[in-house]
Amino acid sequence: MLAVSTSSISSSFLLPSPASPPCGIRIPAPLPAFLAPWSSLSTATGIKTPRALVQKEDTLLEAIQGLDRREIQNSAEARARVKSLIDDLEASKGIKKATATKEINGKWRLLYTSSDGTASPIQNTFVGSKAFAIYQEIDIAPPLSSSSSPSSPATVTNIVDFGDSIGALNVQALASTLFRPIPGFEPRKGDGKFFGINVLGVSKTEVPRDGDPADRIDFKFDNAGFDLGFLPFRVPYPVPFRLLGDEVKGWLEVTYLSPRLRLSRGNKGTIFVLQKVE
Repeated sequence: MLAVSTSSISSSFLLPSPASPPCGIRIPAPLPAFLAPWSSLSTATGIKTPRALVQKEDTLLEAIQGLDRREIQNSAEARARVKSLIDDLEASKGIKKATATKEINGKWRLLYTSSDGTASPIQNTFVGSKAFAIYQEIDIAPPLSSSSSPSSPATVTNIVDFGDSIGALNVQALASTLFRPIPGFEPRKGDGKFFGINVLGVSKTEVPRDGDPADRIDFKFDNAGFDLGFLPFRVPYPVPFRLLGDEVKGWLEVTYLSPRLRLSRGNKGTIFVLQKVE
């Protein structure tokens, strides 16, 4: 179950993931109890989510929590409802210029993912499973002071948590943004097809839909490994990232951001809903 093909690494969510349900919508794991509605939300940065947006977030979270696999596969109404709620939040954008704010940093839990059919069959294995919790740790925000520079590169790390008794798979990518660019970095250009066939999943290369590069995260996979509780060392992930060129690159567009919720769309057309946990 842990063996993953090289092709899965080019997922826009940075995680290996098996075949999607017929409708292409998946819920990765049972939602935790802390998804109770909040009346308002503010953080140490002073950013406060308007009550109307908090209510919309609550409605989306409740809709996701109420779905099960059978309903997703068979109910066009359920699919349309979730899509409508996502579209509504995306229209507001939430916090603007997402990659410039500290709110983007932190640990996020994947709650829901959908695919428009461009993902590879292998890509969906872990993301589509309810057996594992999946997280994304982001460190891309620029320093608070314009006179200082970060001591380490921007990163996006995806974590497949197999449980305390087993361990986790950690997949790290170097990130390049408008405010923390990788010198000389060239974004992904290929579409992932071989001889016109969608073997690895079709990648998109167009700029963000609203044309604001401040909402885009370009990335390239750098390293990965299994951190297993019963071993005192990391088991390397068997993929030579630095030899694969364009196939280890991708991008994410942050389409909505608040202190507790993030919506993103990836280079394979997938929509992700994540909630901040740390």
